[in-house]
Amino acid sequence: MLKKVYYYGDHKQIPPIPDNDVLHWCQQNEIDTNLYENSLFEYLYTNTIKKEASKEHVQLLDTQFRMPEEVADIISEWFYEGQYHSAEKKKNLQAISPKFERPFCLINTTKAVNKKEVKIKDSEGNFVPINSYEANIIANIVHDLLKNQIVEEEEIGVIVPYKMQLECIKKQIRKQCGRQVKYVDELVKTLDSYQGQERDVIIYGITRCNEISPENPRIGFLKELRRFNVALTRCKKQMIVVGDFEFLKQCKNQKEEKNETSEKKFGEFVTFMLERVKQGNGAMIESQEMLERLK
Repeated sequence: MLKKVYYYGDHKQIPPIPDNDVLHWCQQNEIDTNLYENSLFEYLYTNTIKKEASKEHVQLLDTQFRMPEEVADIISEWFYEGQYHSAEKKKNLQAISPKFERPFCLINTTKAVNKKEVKIKDSEGNFVPINSYEANIIANIVHDLLKNQIVEEEEIGVIVPYKMQLECIKKQIRKQCGRQVKYVDELVKTLDSYQGQERDVIIYGITRCNEISPENPRIGFLKELRRFNVALTRCKKQMIVVGDFEFLKQCKNQKEEKNETSEKKFGEFVTFMLERVKQGNGAMIESQEMLERLK
């Protein structure tokens, strides 16, 4: 006779992706959309932790063996109340290449002239963002890693939030790397494809950078911090994030406060991350400087 059921998961990672038409229909008919916006695991966790008598049934697996400690420390403090720790073998690691300085490296495009996204029409007629400047930086990094035999191709993962940006990066990699890259479709994927996976080196391209006022919505579904959490936790040796961090930390729109998905909350996390990097939990390198190093 079955007496116990065990659920393993993380309520702070990628939530379900609802169909907008179904979600709209549910809202019109006053149907609860909680399980469209939260995973079943998150629903069970939240309702269990609320009950004092049930808290003993929640056990945190509090030691990670994947990523460098300086990445995990940032994640731990923001998402897991400082209770997420690193195994000894993940402490005091060195950057995979001196060009990145630290295992957690932010490449900042703030000072670049051509840093902005542009909107193009996808196959469904929607206007979506691409960022050629970021794509060029990412392709240069991949080329450098392979040319200098720092890691094998299968140990590099490039993650982007948008499918058209994915195609833009693939094109740049093919152009710069040629036959050095055999499986570009496996190397570059959207964030959803990488949940549950890991690579020695992960490069995450933010993509978004525009002229929209900080008080207005300007980064779309990128604001979902659980998605950012997934991106940052895929690496084993080196995490590289490319973006305009001045733009990102200024996000202030808070139309959606539910589940901490507001752009304001995203901006607060970026500010927090930058502070921790400044204190020693990583390195931030201006994009122009990085491109010089990669020549």
